[in-house]
Amino acid sequence: MSERANVLADRFAAANAQLMQLLADASDAQLAAIVADEGWSVLMVAHHVALSYRVAGGWVKRATAGEAVSTTREQIDQGNAQMAQDTTPLTREMVLAQLRDNGTRTETMIRGLSDAQLATSAVMMPADGYEMTAEQVIKHILLRHVKEHSQHVRPLLSGNASTI
Repeated sequence: MSERANVLADRFAAANAQLMQLLADASDAQLAAIVADEGWSVLMVAHHVALSYRVAGGWVKRATAGEAVSTTREQIDQGNAQMAQDTTPLTREMVLAQLRDNGTRTETMIRGLSDAQLATSAVMMPADGYEMTAEQVIKHILLRHVKEHSQHVRPLLSGNASTI
């Protein structure tokens, strides 16, 4: 709907595609390597990112409606701790499917936003209660999250030096 939305959706799709390529190119040993910054395996970090698309996408939708997001940093940390304790085995195929499917839904949602929706703001408790526009949520929460986690896993995946 909006040129700005298309640019944001393209940036998101590219970041997701690069993360997926990193996983596809990694060996099983690399996927099992522990990422020091998170204390999780590469595969668990990618799973976390894939799940975050649904969460952050919901925050974007709330921001476009001017609705506050009440999730606190503490609640996010608790959710991450619970996820880390989940013993369900992860596979490369499962995580790639999550990144693909959740990524496609999130990209489509972003692409459908109007300039007015991108400019609508809401109080964001995940951002310490600051008011953010939907565009800022996409840039500073969703895209930053993918980028930071990708940067943390990249050193463990030798031969994968592209940047997100």
